[in-house]
Amino acid sequence: MNALALQRDGEAWRIDLRGDWSLAALPSIDVELAALPAAMSGSLVCDWSRVEHPGIAPVWALLTRLSELGSERQLAVRHEGNPPH
Repeated sequence: MNALALQRDGEAWRIDLRGDWSLAALPSIDVELAALPAAMSGSLVCDWSRVEHPGIAPVWALLTRLSELGSERQLAVRHEGNPPH
């Protein structure tokens, strides 16, 4: 599915989120979230500009995973591109 694409952006990280983020897409999104590297630190930008149908469960799964990644290292997360409220 490729609901997210992680890129290194200099010293920082960037995740381009895209496609269907509804409840029906949660199983494949979970697989992609689990594959995010644990060694991320510094800053991270989540770009929501290409997301369709952001559901509460997939959004919550993303935020939970980012929290897990940031708990051992400092990871400053910023959201842009019309993130869900």
